[in-house]
Amino acid sequence: MEGLIDTTGQIFISPLYEDISVMKNGILVRSNGKSGLLTSDGILLIPCLYDKIEFLSSTIVKANEVNGFVYINLETGRIIYNSNKNE
Repeated sequence: MEGLIDTTGQIFISPLYEDISVMKNGILVRSNGKSGLLTSDGILLIPCLYDKIEFLSSTIVKANEVNGFVYINLETGRIIYNSNKNE
């Protein structure tokens, strides 16, 4: 399991994840083979429910799952489009 510590040696992100990648706009994490996203402050923004998360811009990510995908606004944490919904 992986986690992160800060420059003072304090635990920043508890070692709960299989993989952690620090990105410009957040921290990608994997747990049980699924991807999620933490804010740069270490707060869970997108739970580890997705097969893949792609940054489309500085404020929008695409989170892929078996049955489709969602677009999520990073500033609000809200889903702005869900390909699984019939509208």
